[in-house]
Amino acid sequence: MESTFLARYRPSIAEGLRCVLAGGEPLRSVLRYHVGLEDASGAPAEALGELIRPSLVLLVAEGLGGDREAALAAAVSLELVHEFSRIRDDVRDRARMRHGRPTVRNRCGEAEAINAGDSALAFALAVARTAGDTVLDRIVRAAIETIEDRALASSFEARWPNVDEYTDMIDRKTGALFRCACELGCVVSGAPREMRTAFDEVGRDLGRACRIRDDLREIWDNEPALGEPLGVDVRRWRTSYPVVAAATKAGEGERRMLKAAFAAETPSGGAVGKAVEMMERLGVREDGAREVDGHLGRALSKLERLPWGEDGTRRMKELCEFLRPAVPPGGGR
Repeated sequence: MESTFLARYRPSIAEGLRCVLAGGEPLRSVLRYHVGLEDASGAPAEALGELIRPSLVLLVAEGLGGDREAALAAAVSLELVHEFSRIRDDVRDRARMRHGRPTVRNRCGEAEAINAGDSALAFALAVARTAGDTVLDRIVRAAIETIEDRALASSFEARWPNVDEYTDMIDRKTGALFRCACELGCVVSGAPREMRTAFDEVGRDLGRACRIRDDLREIWDNEPALGEPLGVDVRRWRTSYPVVAAATKAGEGERRMLKAAFAAETPSGGAVGKAVEMMERLGVREDGAREVDGHLGRALSKLERLPWGEDGTRRMKELCEFLRPAVPPGGGR
């Protein structure tokens, strides 16, 4: 169920994406499909994702009295960087489905998907430029951080990352875009440096919470909506929170079993099921829920000390409630 926070900004962001991606060129059509503005036949669709990051730009800008037009341009630019990252993730992970729809990689092939991802990044930079040099500079830095994250994730294919390394990795990708969202809202509002520093910390905590929540969901929740089998992250890569946390907590025999789930190019359903059962036995799902709650609590605590309106804090609380995992700390499956 969508939060009122996200519903408030969705129409403006959707229209902004529609304007940027309008036109008959093939790559624009591919991107309209990818972001959810069109279906596979090219007909209009309402399949946009959560749009948390661009909504956060607009929330911060609104709360600080920022320029609405510049804020929307910054928000759309940031969402296009996010879409660039998602397309490249789908290519790297050979993903077949995303949110119940075939990925661009699955539908158009890897070469066209890479072209579409590059195009999304180019559009992001072009839109950011219309909002000013500072917005453009921040978008460029966020894009670089997401690319660096891919390289860091690849380095973990030969070894097991620990929880600290996992946190550093998500701070470069998910965290980078959330920090960027908060900073962009400050930039278009002319907020002082100390305000930008405080919101950077808020964005870091929100980014960590969102990434861990998504990692939990991709293994346990929303299977029909995500369009992938249970335990897809166990099949795909070893850098999701449940896998990293399980490897850290497991004994030697359990760790060998978990590693065996990654050994084959296509692990058996039985191996994946055993890995997920082991995570549940170790309490990884509950640990993750507690981590999310902790990061959200820290973000709200910092926000409540900032000199901005009560409406902004109330809407941020709505976002935090939306980000909480379905399983509360200490709960079962």
